[in-house]
Amino acid sequence: MPTPRRAVAAATSLIITLACLAVGSGPATALPPLAPPLDRAPLLVQAAPVLQAYRTLLAPEAQAYGRVPRKPAKPRKPAHVHIANGVNNRNTVHGAKGATSANAVRKANSAKVARTPRGPKTARPRHPANPPAPAAPPAPPAPRIFTGQAFDTCTAPGLDALQAWRHSSPYGAVGIYIGGRNRACSQPRLTSGWVRSASALGWGLLPLYVGSQAPCLAPNLASARIDPRRAITVGATEGQDAARAAAALGLGPSSPLYLDMEAYNRDGAGCSLAVLQYTAAWSQAVRAAGYLSGFYSSADAGIADLAAASLDRYRSVEAASLPDVIWYARWDSRAVTDGYRALRPGQWADHRRLHQYQGNATEQHGGVTLCVDRNAVDAPVAVLLPPAAAAARRP
Repeated sequence: MPTPRRAVAAATSLIITLACLAVGSGPATALPPLAPPLDRAPLLVQAAPVLQAYRTLLAPEAQAYGRVPRKPAKPRKPAHVHIANGVNNRNTVHGAKGATSANAVRKANSAKVARTPRGPKTARPRHPANPPAPAAPPAPPAPRIFTGQAFDTCTAPGLDALQAWRHSSPYGAVGIYIGGRNRACSQPRLTSGWVRSASALGWGLLPLYVGSQAPCLAPNLASARIDPRRAITVGATEGQDAARAAAALGLGPSSPLYLDMEAYNRDGAGCSLAVLQYTAAWSQAVRAAGYLSGFYSSADAGIADLAAASLDRYRSVEAASLPDVIWYARWDSRAVTDGYRALRPGQWADHRRLHQYQGNATEQHGGVTLCVDRNAVDAPVAVLLPPAAAAARRP
């Protein structure tokens, strides 16, 4: 029979575990535990009409997001002048209105003969023969690659918890939810000061942005969905918002921003296409602000759609429309980033993968208990701005 102290400890641990499973560690609680192999997944997004629509809306000419490029208007013929030789010949001048006048040529010839009187000489400013070239803007810092274990939890933990876990846990990076319309938890601790302190403790930071979700997501899992008619417009707007949120926290250029797209039922048409269009516009807006584009989703939802769209043999989209880094959720308890049953060997290789291999795990390190999702990482983490530059970039 357990002693009263052990009974209380066991009851406390049980309550924490049940609360963790009920609330979850973040938006990832909707993810299924397993996903089918990519070669057996229903890659319906490969259908030609869907990919053709995707290419059309993401063409370079469609910079006004959401509008299909129109055919360029035919250039107007410029006004021209035909002058015949000889003084007594009739000369024809074609202007904007097509008027014909013999006197027009005489006036033009007399204007050539007339000389403009010279005014007083003025000193001309001297310019150096070879003016100095404008200074090139400073190059963004190189991405900071982290390889190891990471955890993410819905609310940014306290600095005391981070300090305890840094010395006694296997983790070296932590996911933080920096913004988005569907961010589930409040972030009372997540400030630029918290970011600097966490980094000073040795933690790598993985910024997550929970924007609009797939139209076919379960009704009880998100309030804001992607409108398929405005997927590109909304994606661009929310990508700019993600960049502003990152800058407010002091996250500098070359930092990855990971778009959190929860699991949905792929249909190969309206839902999948809307997610692809939204993600491409979000990625382009994030890159325009100097950040790397990351994408998090379930292996059999958003990851499967992006993997299908990126296959070379389909030539579906340009590389600029795809995220730079992939964070795939497949709860198979394999703490590796080999892409097993989620990505093919050449897709997002070379330090561009994260794998969420287990969710809703209750762990205690250094006397501090947290409910976390577990991740294997071989990918960029945040790069912090110097304090002066961070203050200048804050909105």
